[in-house]
Amino acid sequence: MRRELRTFFIASLASWLIMGFALLAEGADFNQTTSLPQSFIGHALVHSSNFLYHLGGLGGTNGILAGNKIYYTRIQRPGQLGIWTEGPQLPEFSLFHAAAASNGFLYVLGGEHYNGRLQISNKVYVSRINSDGSPGAWQNAAPLPQPLFLHNAAVWGGMIYVTGGWSSKGLSNQVYSASIQADGSLGPWSALSSLPEAVYTHATVQDGTLYILGGVIHQGLDIQSEVYYALIQPDKTLASWQTTTPLTDPLSNHAAAVAGGRVYVLGGWTGQTATNAVHSAAILSNKALGDWEISTSLPAPLYMHAATVANDVLYVSGGSDGTRSRNEVYAMPLETKLVATIDFNPNTLNLLSRGRVVTCYIEFPAFAAKAADIDPASVVIVSVNNAPVQPLSALARPTEVEDGNGAADLMVKFDRSEFAQRLGLGDNRVGIEGRLRNGKIFTGADTVWAISPSARKAIVRALLQPALHSGAQFAMGLLNSKGGRVFNESRSGVDIPEGATGGGLITVNPETPDADEQKRRESATKAKGLIETGPGAEFGPDGTRFDKPVTLELAYDPQSLKSREHEDTLQVHYWNSAKGEWEALGSQVDKTAHAVRAQTSHFSLYKVFAGGEPAVSDPASAPLSFGEIYVFPNPARAGAKPVIHVEVGKADQVIIKIYNVAGQQVHEASIDRAAQIIGSEYAYEHAWEGHIPSGVYFYVVEAKKSGYASIRRTGKLAVVR
Repeated sequence: MRRELRTFFIASLASWLIMGFALLAEGADFNQTTSLPQSFIGHALVHSSNFLYHLGGLGGTNGILAGNKIYYTRIQRPGQLGIWTEGPQLPEFSLFHAAAASNGFLYVLGGEHYNGRLQISNKVYVSRINSDGSPGAWQNAAPLPQPLFLHNAAVWGGMIYVTGGWSSKGLSNQVYSASIQADGSLGPWSALSSLPEAVYTHATVQDGTLYILGGVIHQGLDIQSEVYYALIQPDKTLASWQTTTPLTDPLSNHAAAVAGGRVYVLGGWTGQTATNAVHSAAILSNKALGDWEISTSLPAPLYMHAATVANDVLYVSGGSDGTRSRNEVYAMPLETKLVATIDFNPNTLNLLSRGRVVTCYIEFPAFAAKAADIDPASVVIVSVNNAPVQPLSALARPTEVEDGNGAADLMVKFDRSEFAQRLGLGDNRVGIEGRLRNGKIFTGADTVWAISPSARKAIVRALLQPALHSGAQFAMGLLNSKGGRVFNESRSGVDIPEGATGGGLITVNPETPDADEQKRRESATKAKGLIETGPGAEFGPDGTRFDKPVTLELAYDPQSLKSREHEDTLQVHYWNSAKGEWEALGSQVDKTAHAVRAQTSHFSLYKVFAGGEPAVSDPASAPLSFGEIYVFPNPARAGAKPVIHVEVGKADQVIIKIYNVAGQQVHEASIDRAAQIIGSEYAYEHAWEGHIPSGVYFYVVEAKKSGYASIRRTGKLAVVR
């Protein structure tokens, strides 16, 4: 039976489980140390005292049957590991779980478990670490409030925090905590402040504050770059979640770690491929993150790997490079520069101003350093927008000032004229370096906005006037969440209801295509026999989407119409640039005001035409909405083809994408043929053909229809061979 299972899982997960590995080239600062006994993905790596521990995961030699493997090794010296020794096995084969080490105990939390069948688990196992570093036998601890996998965990102040993941009901935005007892058992789990988005395949780290980095959201539809953080309160609960500097790119299945006041993000899946990029960001005094900076790259692209920091050395183990899983372990000593919070005043700088100085306030986290520790003569501006500039030293006579929070900032000044010469118009990220009296280097940066006098006047006018500017074909308005109207002098504009948007700048501009785009639009106009009745309007910012429909109003010139009958055919059209077509929206004609109105949920280019095909008003023209969506058979066994059934209404196109648990797209189909009518519903069906390895898969169904926003739905299916 064991041999059959082994054969079954190796075959079903062959894309990950290729035996035999070539050594990766060493990076400049990542050095290869002792490799794992076999390759792994979906595992965990934690450290305690002077040992590293590998926990579970999908193995490259015996597949899921490696999911109960535990290995540990002593750190011989920084960056150099001893031989991996096998420890007591987990009670069940576990993969895509979360793990933690605290106070001499190891914890494995949830994940996908195999115990005769693969299922999402809420089980928590704990092992006491013996005095020689070996793990003890595994025991059950208080289970998670719900089954989860591809979630994450962090430990702080005697508490374990678990974030996000995929539950039996789909993506989770829950955050749970449990206290770690003296005997290693866990107290009851409590629900804390929920995440702003349900997310999985993200990374969670802590520095007295929880940080959630990237991951997959929208029920598996999108990979995000958002970073959330929440302060851990004295009572171990969480303050409300806030957003901070997003990742440089959307990422999932990446690893992360904290050391020396910085957060490190390593590798991951971009949605198209694995990456070897490593970025780090400073933790500022208010616990937000500074700008992300490029660090030494991994020796190869990796995702579904694991990472931990021990004694200021970053260790990375296992993972997949997109073609095979790996067993290499890499180590990199971390540079631990001290990061200061920098505040320039003024932070909006008129480049032609005759002021004498720009003031800079420098502050450190209370545990790191004090203002009095700084050598003022060492403070220098060294970069603008991460590019080196001619260094500019601070002027003499620095001053310590109270920051309002009981701590002291160091206030230094720079020559304003010299400062301005290093800036360009717009945002400038100004970086400084300095040195403490003990010789330790610190860095920091702040954004200064440089403007010209004419720009300054325009900004002031923009902030003070409800309608910032209005011309014959141009209008600009600054709205809040209560909505409002923005119209040009030609009476074209948009009416935005309360609650449709959180607010922001709204523009109405004339269409200004280049020559090639103008030809495309003219060709599309002739192809549909449309009659232009006035200029088009670019509503912006382009691509803006609204929580409620907004009403567009575009003026038309009645003199452009050949007959009164043409006036009855007027419709607002949306320019679909991807298709190169004008697409009609359901419209209302106001013959008295010579205006045509239509509703939309997004901004783009809109124009009024006469003479085209009317926007359909039969049942097939109704907005898209999903009815039943299911897969049959599910699970698909013994060679059966999974068939995805979608009820959505009359759509122009239905796109189905299927992903494996690694986030890799394994199948895509586009259904644009006529739908079958089942009862009163339009239904589409697609059979997934070909050899499909056993496993759990996620599908995304997207339905598209001219004149309406696309809609999406996700689900889960299983294949057993």
